[in-house]
Amino acid sequence: MKVIAFGFLFTPDPYLGDLYNFLDLFLLLLDALFLVPSWNPMQLKIVRILSSLRPLRLLCRIQGMKILTTNLLRTLPAVTSVLAFTLAVFSVFAAIGIEIFHGRFSSCSSDVDHKAYCVGTGMNNDLILAPRVWANLPFHFDNFPHALLSLFVVSTFDNIQVCFLL
Repeated sequence: MKVIAFGFLFTPDPYLGDLYNFLDLFLLLLDALFLVPSWNPMQLKIVRILSSLRPLRLLCRIQGMKILTTNLLRTLPAVTSVLAFTLAVFSVFAAIGIEIFHGRFSSCSSDVDHKAYCVGTGMNNDLILAPRVWANLPFHFDNFPHALLSLFVVSTFDNIQVCFLL
């Protein structure tokens, strides 16, 4: 009906001029793929995966969802620049943390203070007899990815109970 009312493409206000109408047409064409009878199992699996996009048709129907999605897409460049700046700052502090704290957050699984004595078996923190292991704590600065993770956890207070148990 909209195609007849607005025209498909080459009119002043075409049906495909609106991004949401284009999305709706794409999803309708995906639904039409189910009508093809000769799919092999792999192609049918891909079509079924693409059918999970059907709820996106609500974006085309509900005006509030259109406004929300449009505003969300408009803020993506600003959010991307903030994330890039945050990553740059975290990278600097991760490099400093590696220089200062490399190898300092390792400990034995039982009550031994030195790596040389962390052999054999002993009582761990849960009072269970277990082999002694010299390992890093969950958050450490021995390499760059773990340093970034440690900084992220500390800055967002994510997984706070683990941080305070250390």
